[in-house]
Amino acid sequence: MLDLQFKKFGGDFINDLGQYIRDYLEKFPDTSIYVGCDSDNKRNTTQYAVVVAMYDEIRRDGVHYVFAKSKTPKERSIFNRMLGEVQRSINVAEYLEKELEGHVKRLTAEELIKMRDENNNLYKAHQDKLVVIDIDINPFSGNGHNKSNQAFEAARGWVVGSGFRCRFKPYSWCANCAADLICKRW
Repeated sequence: MLDLQFKKFGGDFINDLGQYIRDYLEKFPDTSIYVGCDSDNKRNTTQYAVVVAMYDEIRRDGVHYVFAKSKTPKERSIFNRMLGEVQRSINVAEYLEKELEGHVKRLTAEELIKMRDENNNLYKAHQDKLVVIDIDINPFSGNGHNKSNQAFEAARGWVVGSGFRCRFKPYSWCANCAADLICKRW
């Protein structure tokens, strides 16, 4: 069971996230599912926003997304805050893994081995989960300017080791655009 309350961008709450996405997939069967999270430190709290994005790969007419927000005591360590984003993304993705079985086509090992990520790296045969996780972490240190980079290896190992395909900045639009918008402006 997922302990987050998701809602639509317009404000309507979603009672059952799994059923909501299954209904969406019935209408738009060529939809890919992405999960991303972003966080922002406020005065005494860290606010997290988790987004589930649905993108129809055939129609290519925009993204439909739903989100949930949560707060924790302020996380002062950027490393721990980044891993908090990863943990929330994996929790939602694992929930969806169970909820969407049979409703989303699972890629075969042969299909995965032929695929490459945005950096031209091959996917591994075990990365066959039903959703893609977008991580708001920069894979490059930028001479110390990209502070999130200190959590890159740990985050990548955790997500890939869990069997998910993942994308990082600048290709992780679900996290660094949608979740960022919700977290910082909504």
